[in-house]
Amino acid sequence: MHLLRRGWRRLVLLVVFVMPSIYVSQGDLSTLIALRNMRLTNRHAIRIVARVRLYRTTALPTSWIGEDELGALVSWPRERLGWLRRTPYSGRRSDLEEVPPALARGTRWPGAGSGRPPRTDGAASKNVTIRASDAERAAWEQAAGNLALATWAQRELNAAARRARKRSR
Repeated sequence: MHLLRRGWRRLVLLVVFVMPSIYVSQGDLSTLIALRNMRLTNRHAIRIVARVRLYRTTALPTSWIGEDELGALVSWPRERLGWLRRTPYSGRRSDLEEVPPALARGTRWPGAGSGRPPRTDGAASKNVTIRASDAERAAWEQAAGNLALATWAQRELNAAARRARKRSR
């Protein structure tokens, strides 16, 4: 119980070694109680996960605003590897709108997680699988030209859907 009485920041400093699969967040009291009941050993390292936030603002429409590893607000371009060109954010906090951290995937921001960047239109993406014979695939690849087959197919299917919508009106 003495670890809990000393406060969160001191707990992070004191608890350096426990089971490797335990993740501690600032709001997870049950995990802290479980840590109190465990014997501390120097064989296993603890992983501390702080919740970082991502924001957007109308003042900087082409930039993300988010927290760095120390909690300071920084802005960076909404483009691939944009995190490498981050600068301190000096705007008002009241202008910020919180958004899901996954939107910043692909920018190298540490809080975005891993995986492909989300689609630019914000819609959830799902895989579509099409069975094709070798002859069909060869014809599609020839029609696609320099484009990747998936990109060509997506464009063709979207164009067909637009044509169908126009006919149904």
